[in-house]
Amino acid sequence: GGYLAHAFYPAPWNKDPIAGDLHFDDDETWSSGGNPDMYSVMLHEIGHALGLQHAQRPGTVMYPYYRSLMSLHPEDIDALRQLYPARNPSSAPVPVEPEPVTPESPAPELPSPEPVPESPAPQPTVPTLQPEAPETLVVSLSTPASTLEASVDISGSIHGGYGPFLITWAAGSGPGGTAEGELQWVARGIPLTIGSNAITITASDSRGARAVRTINVSRKTIGNGPDTVMPSLNVTSPSTTVYATSAAQIKVSGNARDNVGVSQVTWRSASGEGVAEGTSSWTFTLPLQVGDNQLIVRATDEAGNAGWRSLMITRR
Repeated sequence: GGYLAHAFYPAPWNKDPIAGDLHFDDDETWSSGGNPDMYSVMLHEIGHALGLQHAQRPGTVMYPYYRSLMSLHPEDIDALRQLYPARNPSSAPVPVEPEPVTPESPAPELPSPEPVPESPAPQPTVPTLQPEAPETLVVSLSTPASTLEASVDISGSIHGGYGPFLITWAAGSGPGGTAEGELQWVARGIPLTIGSNAITITASDSRGARAVRTINVSRKTIGNGPDTVMPSLNVTSPSTTVYATSAAQIKVSGNARDNVGVSQVTWRSASGEGVAEGTSSWTFTLPLQVGDNQLIVRATDEAGNAGWRSLMITRR
């Protein structure tokens, strides 16, 4: 029902026999350091079993949405100290024995006080820990732009999403396979044909989310003579070399061609650098800083020849 676990408040506030019990959703895949992390959820629910209510501050253990936390926030500690103040026996008053007094006449017998009915115990509320939507599933990878070998290894990592994860690869030449590992993974022995090879990496989590990255790896050959022709590169969007916008990021796209073949298209600006998706037709998303952003886009062929274009993009 969307909840990871729940707990019952402790005695004496809760008269129920299950006071202080913790219940965990059996449908979840519980592990140490996984997602969800059993120890983080248990720490939250133990807080309820001690009498703590939900906190409103993100980052506290008692925040009602799942976060992987292994230590108490100062707000959690203050709340516990209010429920369970420190004891200091040295400051307790020393009782003084009263001197006996002999009454002249017997004291009248006082009537017994009427018993005060005990107020009924409130029904225990069941605090719950709701799974917070994780960060978007992202796959990061590392691979050489070119090689002389007939195959290549690609490695990377996974961020966000719900484990366990499955990472697969597919090469433009037809074959495909499954990478080793999950959060840190490697795809070994991906075959390459002569020239540019489009390789697609797909990461899937246990709840159906997918992240896809396509990269180009060029397999070079040693020819009879050097190639000295540099690729031609065109930027089609933005359509002008000086461009202004109020957006935090824009999509940049264009095309490139070469007498032998474009191996990759890369970009660099003050906000970062990266490799565009595609070669003959390419695109990438450029994050923008406020003010002027100089962008350089470069197309490289298998021999290392490069053609480039420069744009000035101003974020207002």
